Amino acid sequence: MTVYQKPDCQLTLAEALEAFHRLHGQQLYSRKMTANSEAFFRCHDTAHVVFACDISLINEGMVKIWTAFGTTLGFWRHIVAYSRPETREIAREISPGAVVKTFFRSLVLIPRVMLRCRAMSKRWPWSEHEAYLGRRLVDIRREFNIQPLVVP
Repeated sequence: MTVYQKPDCQLTLAEALEAFHRLHGQQLYSRKMTANSEAFFRCHDTAHVVFACDISLINEGMVKIWTAFGTTLGFWRHIVAYSRPETREIAREISPGAVVKTFFRSLVLIPRVMLRCRAMSKRWPWSEHEAYLGRRLVDIRREFNIQPLVVP
């Protein structure tokens, strides 16, 4: 479990994002992106940190559920946002076997994440989160009633 995945993480959101990028930056930012896509992925990375998801395939699936049902982006805009060329390119790199295996593992996890989204006191601000960068992750999670589901 990484530091930002701990439910009582004392790092600020900015510090947790730095830790996330130190851990995963090489894998995440090796492709060329438009400015619009860069902005989207900054929000996506923030969702990874706030909802305590690493970048494994199962956690990528979970962050999509958190994003669709626990952020201000919402379900339909989430569908449109994930249809950008960069995300389609990433999806093509995933083996069909890994997708099938992850799908079956997700069957139990998806309802649990959806229930946790429903229990949130308010939705996480997808693109308006700059005001939270100086706040501790534990306090953000308490304010929004985010109960991370850490999936190894």
